[in-house]
Amino acid sequence: MSKKDYLALAKVIAYELQELRESVGNSHTRHQMHTLVLVAHGMCDVFHKDNDQFDEDRFMRACGFIYIPPKDIYSLAARWHA
Repeated sequence: MSKKDYLALAKVIAYELQELRESVGNSHTRHQMHTLVLVAHGMCDVFHKDNDQFDEDRFMRACGFIYIPPKDIYSLAARWHA
């Protein structure tokens, strides 16, 4: 796959994420947002196998997700959030 393909897929996810953000916030919406994060992470695994120079952080940002850094240097709690 090419950079153009990665960006096209990120654009689709970003659109869906924005639609969810604009809808009424209920538990179903939050579940859908969490599912988008999981799908995007899964796609990153596939893309990285296809291209070892694939940049997961860049893709996740292009999808519209927000990076939450770990609380301290000993924490592994860094994650992406819708």
